[in-house]
Amino acid sequence: MEIRKFVKKDMEELNWWLSVRDLPAAKFKIPKLAYMSHIENVSVACLFLRRIEGGFGLIDGLCTNPEAVDYVRNNAINELLFRAIYDAKAVGIKAIMAFVSDEHTLTRAASFDFITLNDKCIIRSI
Repeated sequence: MEIRKFVKKDMEELNWWLSVRDLPAAKFKIPKLAYMSHIENVSVACLFLRRIEGGFGLIDGLCTNPEAVDYVRNNAINELLFRAIYDAKAVGIKAIMAFVSDEHTLTRAASFDFITLNDKCIIRSI
């Protein structure tokens, strides 16, 4: 699995992934900590981590290719999280937070040492 910086030309692919899920197109400024994962030249998942006030980072988005098989998507998400945590620490971010909406994500987050603050917000010190 290769992970590289998410670039503007990746927006077209991301928006296709979102359209397959009947979600609106993404229209935002790409943060400095933005990643796209690939396996055999096929994009699998992307993650966006925004630096916010107070030394925090916010996972602002995580999306996967709906055509990728489950275990490949899961592996890509794990690799993206490892990379985001590593890079966040390197740039001085003290904790990462995210808002989640499903139990599966909460379970995965716990495996990465995130704690649940309430039923939708998770945080991890780094």
